[in-house]
Amino acid sequence: MPKVGMEPIRRKQITEAVLEIISSGGLDAVTIERVAEKAGVSKGVVIYYFHGKDELIVESYRAFLEYYKECIAGCVDTGMTAWGLLEAIGDGVFGVFDEGADSVNGQSPEKMARIFVHFYTLTLLNPGMRNIYEEYYKDYIGKTAMIVEMGIASGELRQTDPLVFAHGFIALLDGLLLMRLLGYQTGGISVKDIYIDYLRKSLLSEGVSK
Repeated sequence: MPKVGMEPIRRKQITEAVLEIISSGGLDAVTIERVAEKAGVSKGVVIYYFHGKDELIVESYRAFLEYYKECIAGCVDTGMTAWGLLEAIGDGVFGVFDEGADSVNGQSPEKMARIFVHFYTLTLLNPGMRNIYEEYYKDYIGKTAMIVEMGIASGELRQTDPLVFAHGFIALLDGLLLMRLLGYQTGGISVKDIYIDYLRKSLLSEGVSK
């Protein structure tokens, strides 16, 4: 029987091992044996906390999204204006994958990119993964809509439907991020600059310059 209080430590240790395996060998490389070896625990410990490979993958995906959210949150400050917050979200989303960026939970930007693409692909096929991503989207869209409402109230942002804009905003970020990770050439313009230009044209009130 595991010691009291060890569960969160062991689960984190195991999900980090899964992410490391995915970053180097893809999803097919994930086995109970490899995860146990990478995490430095027995197969029995892995099975005790996770009931098979499917649960390992799903919970590692959840952990990955939490790391990603922490990176975005790290770019945000409570004193920022609505525009500052939207700009900071872009810094967080794209910055995780910048060459030379700090490692995230031990994963380099290159490894983070590989993990992201592997998970994104699996989300299309796995209902459990889609449910997690839906939770993530709902939270992300709700917070974005609140930021837009704040900007409209202050006069910084033009009148628009905050919820409709939030959906388009997330689609823009996801689309630009995938283009970048898949190596699509954007004519020498950074995806961050494309993102900011779109926000300026679609959201800033007249007379407000950023």
